[in-house]
Amino acid sequence: MRQRTARRILKRLERAGAAVPTGIRQEGQTGRPPIVYRVRL
Repeated sequence: MRQRTARRILKRLERAGAAVPTGIRQEGQTGRPPIVYRVRL
């Protein structure tokens, strides 16, 4: 799965209330920092 696809799916889950962003991971890389989500099942 591509990052762009995963990001789009997570945003849909977030809008539906099934996923909540809990923080940002710092990996020391350039670019967009990865957001950590908590998924409610």
